[in-house]
Amino acid sequence: MPAVRVWDVALAGEAGARPLHVAGGSDSSSLLPIGPRQTQLFPGTGEIGTVEVRSARLDELMSVSDLVRPVLLKLDVQGYELEAVKGAAGLMSSVDAVITECSFCELYPGQALADEVVAYFLGLGFRMRGVFSLVCDRAGRSVQADLLFSREAQE
Repeated sequence: MPAVRVWDVALAGEAGARPLHVAGGSDSSSLLPIGPRQTQLFPGTGEIGTVEVRSARLDELMSVSDLVRPVLLKLDVQGYELEAVKGAAGLMSSVDAVITECSFCELYPGQALADEVVAYFLGLGFRMRGVFSLVCDRAGRSVQADLLFSREAQE
């Protein structure tokens, strides 16, 4: 198996076609609409259009036999993290650690917030091990961060 494989799809909980909301800042495009708080906190990230994309479940693109342990799943899909993980349900028993960006306030309408994502991973047998790259607004309120989860015992 090659070290890197690239699929031209958006990860989701269900396969199909869906609109990708294209942002002015390329790192802010999402399957979810771009909300006013996103554009307020991160100027230049407003929606400039949509494009139809193919979505797929991660566990339909790869199988457990494709994975080499230890397995790290890194997600940063602009508010769609929980749906992307649901689309990896067939692989999650073989995932050892996850790093996922989570928001503490709604940047994309309909997104799962950090507490929902944490609860979901706890239900899968993961424990939260760290918070990294915390972004705060001007008032000092937490906006988003990368959360680290793992199955291994904390030493």
